[in-house]
Amino acid sequence: MLKTVFLLLVSMLTLPQAQAGKTVALADVGLAWSNQQQLNEVGARVGYHATLGPLFVGPEAGFHRFSGNGSNIDLMHVGVRGGLDVLTAVSVFIRMEGVTAEQPGMAYGLSYDFNKVPGLTAGVHASMMDMGESWMPTAGLHGGLRF
Repeated sequence: MLKTVFLLLVSMLTLPQAQAGKTVALADVGLAWSNQQQLNEVGARVGYHATLGPLFVGPEAGFHRFSGNGSNIDLMHVGVRGGLDVLTAVSVFIRMEGVTAEQPGMAYGLSYDFNKVPGLTAGVHASMMDMGESWMPTAGLHGGLRF
């Protein structure tokens, strides 16, 4: 499975630039709440947004670390994101969390991005992660490059 995630990441970074769309590389920071405790989140992700007018959709993959109370939870994820990009971009995403874990979960979320500065994007995101026995809400900020 790790090999599949790696190949997905490499393929997204090597897509021909002649196609309509954008490759995005982002860093995430935020908070998550799990089992009555607050966790800090840091992560990175890469994706490709194929466009059709103001609509976009595409795959994404990445990694994030949740830390708190002396322990860390490291999760790799793969998923899809789609939305509307007019003056700002609003998108929804669904992704499989914990691709390499014994019991992967799912995350469902929303994102709001300001991306009118050429080559840059920044925004806020929120999601609900279903980790099998419990739900974990997350919220944070992200920023990165579009090329």
